[in-house]
This record gives sequence, structure tokens and C-alpha cells, in this order.
Amino acid sequence: MTNILKISVLATMLFCSTTFLFAQSDDMASRLRNNIVEALLADDCERAQRNYNIWKDITGETMPNIETEIRNCLRKTATPDSGFVVIPVINIAVQNKDISGVVLSYKDAENLCKNSILGGFTNWRLPTSNELSTIYSFSPSIMNRGFYWSSTKHSSSTTSSDLYNVVNFVDGTIVGRSTTASLARCVRTVR
Repeated sequence: MTNILKISVLATMLFCSTTFLFAQSDDMASRLRNNIVEALLADDCERAQRNYNIWKDITGETMPNIETEIRNCLRKTATPDSGFVVIPVINIAVQNKDISGVVLSYKDAENLCKNSILGGFTNWRLPTSNELSTIYSFSPSIMNRGFYWSSTKHSSSTTSSDLYNVVNFVDGTIVGRSTTASLARCVRTVR
């Protein structure tokens, strides 16, 4: 998409989403909208996110199309410095570091992932055992050596005893655990 077309699309989305603003905040909201567009065109995703958050606070409105553009911008500019890497083969982003520096119970790991806001994203979760196995196969070096919690229930799990699969990042094996603490690394789906 050319920059002129991109500007036109972004400007249309911004201005169509805006309703009447009070005169005092109109100039600031207008400047923020322009800053959001400029930041997105320059792939300065963090600046776009900051300006958008301020714009939302001032106007009390949201712009789902701009939120999508900011997410796409963050996704395409993600580097190891952003705190996560994208594994394209399975369309997930993986945090660069374990959610905690120590081993955790399943519930603690699950809660820490659900509450993570790394990179401004709120859809972090524990990976499935299939996702962990794929990471082990394609990018094992991004993980530490040890057992990692997955969100997948183990095949021998019953309602009275919840066992979850853990993947061993030494040899790729999958075993079921309930109370033994393991490492945790959060992921989120990217599209």
C-alpha cells in the first residue's frame, strides 16, 4: 500500500470515528489524531499507542480500526528488544523471558500470563503443548532448559485431579504434572 493511500485510509478511519468534541479539547484531539497517523506511517508504534491512549482519555471514545493498525504495527516491528518474538509458523508471539525467575504452580503461571501487559498487549496466555512442541522443534534456543507449563490438560487428567502437560526443553518430551512447579513462558496469538 502506498504511503498516500495509507495516509488516506488512516485519516478516513480517524475522522470518521470522531464525534463532536468540546472546543477546548478539539485542538488537542485533532493534534493527537495527526500524531497517531504520522507515527503509524513512520512505524513508530509506541508513539502511536501513547497518543492513542491520550486521545481515548480526552474523548472517552475508541477507534477499533486504529487499534488494529497499532497492533499490526507492533506485530511487524517486533524484535527481541520489544520483549517478545513472533514464531510465524504457528502465528504466536512468545515472550523473551520466563514470566517469573522461578518455577511456579500451574495456577500462578496461568494467572501471571493472563495479567501480563508486555508490549501493551493483554491477550497473553500459557501456550498449548502443541505450541510448545513447535517452539522446541523450530526455535528451542529462545527457551531455557527445563519443563514448561502448557494450558493443555494431560490425557490421564480427571475432574478430581487436574494434570497439565509440561514440555521438557531438554529433550522435547511431554509429561503430565499437577503440583510440581515448572517454568512458564507466555504467548499470544498473532494474525
